[in-house]
Amino acid sequence: MARDVTAVLGQLISETATGLIIFSISLTMDAVASISSNTV
Repeated sequence: MARDVTAVLGQLISETATGLIIFSISLTMDAVASISSNTV
C-alpha cells in the first residue's frame, strides 16, 4: 500500500513538473513573439 502511494505521488510530481516546464516555455515563447512583433 505504501509503495502504491509513493509511486502515485512520484508520478504526480513528475507530471506536474513537466506541465510547469511546458507552461513556462509556452509563456516565454508568447512573450518573445509579442516583443518581436511590437518591435517590428
